[in-house]
Amino acid sequence: MGNEAHDDAAALAHLGRWWADAGFDDPTSEFCILFDGSGPDEDEEERAEAVRLIDQLGLERVEPRDRGAGGEIWVRYDDRLRAEIDRWA
Repeated sequence: MGNEAHDDAAALAHLGRWWADAGFDDPTSEFCILFDGSGPDEDEEERAEAVRLIDQLGLERVEPRDRGAGGEIWVRYDDRLRAEIDRWA
């Protein structure tokens, strides 16, 4: 279980860094949005890695809302992700 906790902490840290670089919260603060302004053909490898980490953590991805740029990844906050993003804010 120790390795899993370390892996989860590393995955959350990666998501936090991406959020700090090109992310924001939706207006309701219910979702973390990664890769703001990226088109679907930009940052493909990083976006694929983010999706893998989101799945690893069991987080819920949702379809981008009205203003999505096409390459954004929307993730519903849970307590772990919220705490990590708060560290980077």
